[in-house]
Amino acid sequence: MADKKGVGHAYNVDFLNVVFAASSIFLFLSVIWMVWDDFNRDWKNTQREFNQLELEVTRASEQKARQSVDKNKVAQLQAQKAASEKSVTANQQKVNELQDKLRDVEKRLYRQNQDYQFAKATYDHDRYEFETLRAAGNSKAARWSRTSRSRRRAWPS
Repeated sequence: MADKKGVGHAYNVDFLNVVFAASSIFLFLSVIWMVWDDFNRDWKNTQREFNQLELEVTRASEQKARQSVDKNKVAQLQAQKAASEKSVTANQQKVNELQDKLRDVEKRLYRQNQDYQFAKATYDHDRYEFETLRAAGNSKAARWSRTSRSRRRAWPS
């Protein structure tokens, strides 16, 4: 067979392909062996057995605890729970009624507060106008004072 050294190659390409394939297979098998060896350690089997034993002990203690429960006491506690839930429901209705009343009172308070603030703003505006007219020596100040008094009497209380 002819030597396959191509132009510009100082090595045999077919031989390199065989070497690459063999080394790839060797590395693949060594990785598989490494993973299996890590997975199959002795202490892991011991740990699995211990976990199984601990599960069995826990189930046995749970079964024993279930048998030691007093059925009468459980029934009594469930009756107390039902009575408490009825009480909570009844009290919740009262709480809802009181919250509705509180909302109504808050609405009225807000409305009254707004009316007060608007009246105060009008008063402050009129007072400013009066004081500026009086300071300027304008004769309209006396007339302005009378009209603002009549306006103030019309304010909501």
